[in-house]
Amino acid sequence: MDKARVTFRVVKVYENDSIKREMDYELTIKAIDSGWTYQYRNLKDENKNMEFKYFKNSNRLVFAGSNLGLYQTGEYLFKKSSSEEFELFVLTEQMLDGHGPVLFNENYGVLSSNNGWGMDFLFLPNKAKTSIEKQVLKNIDHK
Repeated sequence: MDKARVTFRVVKVYENDSIKREMDYELTIKAIDSGWTYQYRNLKDENKNMEFKYFKNSNRLVFAGSNLGLYQTGEYLFKKSSSEEFELFVLTEQMLDGHGPVLFNENYGVLSSNNGWGMDFLFLPNKAKTSIEKQVLKNIDHK
């Protein structure tokens, strides 16, 4: 990934398995010295912009001051076995009301992010409901 790549994402916000809202985003992926930044720009409200940073050498994601590391133990449906699958990242240090798990792939960006307060954000390529969306919602709780 030499230069910035721009693509579209629909972010669906779920609370207790029911969709609360749907928002359109532009995703810009940019290379940095140690990995990539993933800038999600809300097309209607800049206050809802998000940025994730991925540090490849340490397998670490940073979002809003939260450090998330690659999940190493237990079983998880999305265990990565190819470059097209997603890995699960969790907080490296537990904290009260801390950020929840994130499904991530360095080529795609974030697929799912839990804000730690019971809301799941799904970052999808289009508005159509897909099997991956159903699978993520069914299996988002890790052991």
